[in-house]
Amino acid sequence: MTSPTREVGRPGKSVTPDLRLDTAVQFVKGIGPERARALEAEGITTLQDLLLVLPRRYEDRSNLAPIKTLTAGVRTTICGRIAAVSLKRARRMPIFEAIVEDASGRIKCVFFGQAYMRDSLKVGRRVVLYGAPEWDRFGGGLALHSPDAEILDEGENETEGEAAGEAGMPPPGLEDAIHMGRVVPVYEKRGTLLPKVWRRILTNLVRSLPPNFGGLDLLPPELRAELGVVELREALVSVHDPSPHDDLAALNGARSRGHLRLILEEFFLFAVGLAAKRGDRRPGVVLRANEAARAAAKRVLPFPLTGAQKRVLKEIATDLESGLEMSRLLQGDVGSGKTIVATLAMLLPVANGKQAVLVAPTEVLADQHFFTLGRAFAPIQLPVTRLSGRLRSKERKNALEAIASGEARIIVGTHALFEPDVVFKSLALAIIDEQHRFGVIQREELRRKGQGVHALVMTATPIPRTLALSFHGDLDTSVLDEKPPGRRPIRTSHRFEAQRARIVETARRHLAEGRQVYVVCPLIEESEKLADVRAVTQLTQEWTTWLPGIRVAALHGRLPREEKGAAMDSFVRGETQVLVSTTVIEVGVDVPNATLMVIEQAERFGVAQLHQLRGRVGRSGYASECLLVTRGQPIDQAKERIDAIVASEDGFFLAEKDLEIRGPGEFFGTRQSGRGLFQAGDPVRDRDLLIRARDLADTWWKTAPPNHGLRTYARGPLWAKRFGLSRVG
Repeated sequence: MTSPTREVGRPGKSVTPDLRLDTAVQFVKGIGPERARALEAEGITTLQDLLLVLPRRYEDRSNLAPIKTLTAGVRTTICGRIAAVSLKRARRMPIFEAIVEDASGRIKCVFFGQAYMRDSLKVGRRVVLYGAPEWDRFGGGLALHSPDAEILDEGENETEGEAAGEAGMPPPGLEDAIHMGRVVPVYEKRGTLLPKVWRRILTNLVRSLPPNFGGLDLLPPELRAELGVVELREALVSVHDPSPHDDLAALNGARSRGHLRLILEEFFLFAVGLAAKRGDRRPGVVLRANEAARAAAKRVLPFPLTGAQKRVLKEIATDLESGLEMSRLLQGDVGSGKTIVATLAMLLPVANGKQAVLVAPTEVLADQHFFTLGRAFAPIQLPVTRLSGRLRSKERKNALEAIASGEARIIVGTHALFEPDVVFKSLALAIIDEQHRFGVIQREELRRKGQGVHALVMTATPIPRTLALSFHGDLDTSVLDEKPPGRRPIRTSHRFEAQRARIVETARRHLAEGRQVYVVCPLIEESEKLADVRAVTQLTQEWTTWLPGIRVAALHGRLPREEKGAAMDSFVRGETQVLVSTTVIEVGVDVPNATLMVIEQAERFGVAQLHQLRGRVGRSGYASECLLVTRGQPIDQAKERIDAIVASEDGFFLAEKDLEIRGPGEFFGTRQSGRGLFQAGDPVRDRDLLIRARDLADTWWKTAPPNHGLRTYARGPLWAKRFGLSRVG
């Protein structure tokens, strides 16, 4: 090991020259076994993981202000001595107060619920504080409420420190401080680790990176030049330990030289890994579109296919005949006909003597698919086997035996299909509906239940192109962008609770025409937190009162399985005329006779949910309506969501709008690991960088030497761990 060196322009720190990207965090200076366990709980086990914990914002704490110059509402950094402390209690909450003074005056600092502060903020200690002063509600002038605080070294000349504070100059020792006196990176609290802990760990870490750390740069000089970015070590120091010369706006806008390097690298490496996966597909069972398949398809088809459906089926058939495993994403707007495409695709395995399975995320949707496929395959006398948690032990045993023997050729079910005791004789095609609700591991387990199993994953949530490149770049994508003929636009209106009589009258009109009605609400029962949200049970009673003589039924996730199935079956058969439900009917439920959707408390739903719920009607030639009911005029994002749904039925337009309103982190919901796909980049904010990196990666992959180190990385464990993604299989 070489002797420690010092970083130019930074406080003296020992440099550890043998750090590598795969170095375990427990060997990083300053991280002991206990902290390593806390980091591991956050999915951070290597140096690469640690360095990619990026600040969420930056604050300029370099200019100290005398206390007498503080202004309400203006974030400021001060330095002073603790003159007095006290611990009080108000409504069972501990309140710690400290009086801090410098040569110009004094200010009260209040820490709510932080009694532990008394262990560090003791009388006589010098402290640096950062926060926005507020007028004290109990009088006494300005006060700092829960400011960021750092204790400076004890034993220094207090008078000298106070004078420096009054003059707005850093007191002795402040330049060595990590949390004050500079442009400070602010991190999120993750797990048990506070922002100050992250700052201390990462600042000390990048200050100790050896000069040769750039040798571990995954981007060789020619690629860095192509992307126009700095080398890795410079980028990491810039992001975690910015200099006084770095532009604060560029740092907070993720456009500093360090951020641009990390963002472009992340997008490029991700795209290279996806290119590797596309090129590494395993052999797949060959399923030919033979005469038997074509004859079955003609008898099954209930109506002519749209041009989009024909195009997508041709893409699927080509994949199934290719000899390589298919990994295809089928996305389409509500009512675009994904189910009939899946139905026809399942005929190919059957015609070739194999099995096909369709997995749905909920029992309601699985039951819907079971009935739909049963009707579709009746003309060719092809039975459908169901496997879900609702089955009694004898029914489950019979289903398992039929699947294992090969007697069951078409299987539909829920998560129950992932269980180890589900053994297929000749599984060849796995179709996963609403694929974002399943984990990668679960899908992999399903695919491993056969040899060369093809995977078709479907989603009814249209995905903007930027996110499709990000989240599904390893999948070939098919898009159904055309609705079946005869579908009429759904009239969507916003109604207020005060217009209840008008809402009920609309329902009576649809019922009088022989149609059926959905009523959806957000919660099952009243809760203290959301007391103003109607419960399904209460709403069912109200609609029963409003519509005497009409059969109204309730459906929600807490019903026993048998009752849930019976409620849905009754509505499908037309026996129940009004179904009051939670969002369990959000996706896939197909009752053509239902023509009115009433969404209560619509302001509580997201754009995608509202669009999916609306899509439960308008599935026939009958005129359909959707009423978005709110208690009052929605505000802010809720109003944007309501306005967007009223204005458009275009799922792709709404997906882009949803992305604008919520951002990419919420578009798909929380990932299993609890972390986002990207740590540095944002597919919306950085969409131009994403496209640029993706294009460069695709070109590079086709021309790079076979033994290039990046090819090895793209297929290795560090790539998989960094991005936490894999194609199905």
